[in-house]
Amino acid sequence: MEKHSDNKKTKKSISIKTVAWILGGFGVSILVMLVVSLYMLSFQFERVQKMTQEYASLKISAMEVQDASDYLTSQARSYVATGNDEFIFNYMEESYTAKTRQNALAYLESKLGKVDPVNDLEKAVDSSVTLMNDEFYAMRLAIVAFDKDYSAEKYQLHPNDKRHVDEIFDYVMTVELSAQDIALSKDEQKNRALGYVYGDDYQRQKSEISGKINSSVKGIDDLLEKNVLNSSEQLRAVLVVQQAFIMVLIVFFILAIVFIRVGLTKPIDTAVEKISKREFLESRGLREYRYLVDAYNEARATTINNAEKLTYIAEHDNLTGLYNRAGYDSFYNDLSLDRTIYILVDIDDFKAINDNYGHAAGDKALKRLSNILTKYFPNEYICRLGGDEFAILIFDYSNREVIKQELIRKFNKIEEEAAVEEKGLPSASFSIGVAFGTKSDNTDSLYRKADKAMYEVKGRTKSDYCFYEDIKK
Repeated sequence: MEKHSDNKKTKKSISIKTVAWILGGFGVSILVMLVVSLYMLSFQFERVQKMTQEYASLKISAMEVQDASDYLTSQARSYVATGNDEFIFNYMEESYTAKTRQNALAYLESKLGKVDPVNDLEKAVDSSVTLMNDEFYAMRLAIVAFDKDYSAEKYQLHPNDKRHVDEIFDYVMTVELSAQDIALSKDEQKNRALGYVYGDDYQRQKSEISGKINSSVKGIDDLLEKNVLNSSEQLRAVLVVQQAFIMVLIVFFILAIVFIRVGLTKPIDTAVEKISKREFLESRGLREYRYLVDAYNEARATTINNAEKLTYIAEHDNLTGLYNRAGYDSFYNDLSLDRTIYILVDIDDFKAINDNYGHAAGDKALKRLSNILTKYFPNEYICRLGGDEFAILIFDYSNREVIKQELIRKFNKIEEEAAVEEKGLPSASFSIGVAFGTKSDNTDSLYRKADKAMYEVKGRTKSDYCFYEDIKK
């Protein structure tokens, strides 16, 4: 009977090994769920990032329709005003070879389908094509006014230009002029041609095209906002689940302290203390404990890394890697301005680089010039405020005259290096304004001083620097 009683008692008791297996299995399950939630968090973040980039690309494509329409207008107006063949050839190149408007519309439709923004852009393209009839008429009248003869035998042309001559005969020369316009003198015909591409009706049609494009861009923004809000809700849900898993994991550690004996008591006490302080745990002790600690550290490191990536993306310019406006605002307001030097840098005639070499070359030029600034100011805050304007902030300097001479030396080196053409990129120059902060300055006044100094350079020769204190009051 005693033996039976002992066996019965043994059956009712739960061994430490059993408890350890139960807690271990439970702990592993929670850790797997935590890793899954972290994966889901990373997936949602990448999805939002990819979505934002794709919609930005869609907006750029929509704006390309505006740029192409404006380009055709500029070429038509230039040809009507001057009779220069280059402008009508450019017009034909864009209309029948590049086909920027049609390609941009096809891209948006392939990505979004037949939605309102695409329909608005399609209407804009159709209106732009319709507007070409007025431009054809004006150019046809200009051909008569300037006595242009595009007979192929009279032109020793490049094959591309010969193709454009064929297009002129196909699309422009077939336009029938009114008897009233034919009867005008040459000068009157030139003025009448200009009137067709500068008149109120032409401008009204241009405004309607711009309105439709703006409506398309706004529609794209609305779609992005809707999708981002939806993804944000999903991201928030994943974060709630992740927090729940972390809390369950903490409870698991507490239960482990209660049921597991001396071998894990002290390490788990230390782990709970470090977790409460959001610190990493030391991987030591038994194998099962080390497994849990390593998993927690990995989860913690992943969370911190994701947060740092988000912060970096939010505060840095995607093209140059410099601080963007958000990053600029995050530290500029906290500086002691009486010990701060504000340097405002503007790339001279940057628009000409974009116009003459294309926006891709313009982006490469921005990267190159940003690298030059970083080379000579490696330890200072450098921000891209927007477009081709940069700010460099130096604080807590020792000797005003010494640093002023040092800045002049760096400015000269920067100008020398920027002036050298590199890998097909054009030379460039900077207009630089410098202002030393005082106790009476605030963030706006210090910026305005540097801005005034920079525009002092712009008003002189460009490619130079100016200190605000040297401006004659």
